[in-house]
Amino acid sequence: MKKRMLPFLAVALLSGCAGHQVKLAEYNPAQLKEADIMPTKAELAGKPMKVVVLGAKDAHIKMAKSAEVGLTVANAIEGLLGKTGVELVDRSIAGKLGDEIALAEMKGSRGYKGPEVSDFVITGNITKANTATDFTEARSGRDKKGNYYQIAATCSFSATVAGNVKIYQVPSLQLVKTIDVESTRSNTRETRSSYCDFPAAEQESLLREAAVSSVEKSRDVLQNYFAPHGYVLERRNSKDKSVFKVTLGSRQGAAPKGDVVFVQKTASKNPLTGEQSVEEYNVATGVISDQLGPQFAWIVVDDKEAADKIRLGDTVKLAFTIGMFEKIVNFTR
Repeated sequence: MKKRMLPFLAVALLSGCAGHQVKLAEYNPAQLKEADIMPTKAELAGKPMKVVVLGAKDAHIKMAKSAEVGLTVANAIEGLLGKTGVELVDRSIAGKLGDEIALAEMKGSRGYKGPEVSDFVITGNITKANTATDFTEARSGRDKKGNYYQIAATCSFSATVAGNVKIYQVPSLQLVKTIDVESTRSNTRETRSSYCDFPAAEQESLLREAAVSSVEKSRDVLQNYFAPHGYVLERRNSKDKSVFKVTLGSRQGAAPKGDVVFVQKTASKNPLTGEQSVEEYNVATGVISDQLGPQFAWIVVDDKEAADKIRLGDTVKLAFTIGMFEKIVNFTR
């Protein structure tokens, strides 16, 4: 079963300094070098990215396993990604993807040859899941004004969860993003005894709260990674600026004067672990011109040095910041 989520993005499109009105006849075609990692046919078609979120591995930590911290992290990630326009794939039909990723982590990326159920897989590891209690004795006395006060004894309870979230591209099984997550949740209640009873059920509940909080802290990183995006198709130059045609149009939320960022992807191998990964670098910024259609846009780049770094197939993303303004973007992809 697949879940198609209509996104409600917290978006703040920034007005660019470059002029957004473009007469294409005034620009001459220019050659582009190919990107190191070219987009697939499915990516170029502008279809929603399919993402399956597997439970973070928590079996080696007894308390995390009993509290289902790994599954809680996965559910929290799904909740955030459901607002970015991706197509969430039910993890129950992901087949052997989890096993293949485990092998890739141990032996290096070897690719996935199973059914094409998703474009990305998100998993991770729980490295810490612990709880603690703290007793504070009752206190009484007089304040600076001479008023008498009395503070009851309290028991404080806390739970900490830490780990990482890993994003893999399918079918290459290359690690494209690692996000460290950590959070602590706590509560306090009055007590008449120095013994702070912290039942297992309450510990597990607080651990799950900490797990959700750890994901929420990485909301910007997760949602920006899957932000609406397209790919560079063409370049044209004038005397003082360049314009780039990209597969990012009004259907993905693009609008004239909106800012975008150009991103390059480079394959990398860790010399110590042998782990394959993909690193991303922002190479230029631009402004969406008035030459815009449902599935394309021409982007103005004023900085010639930055424009010369852009390659055919590079990714271009809408530049937005979470939490500044709330804007509903209706996707019709």
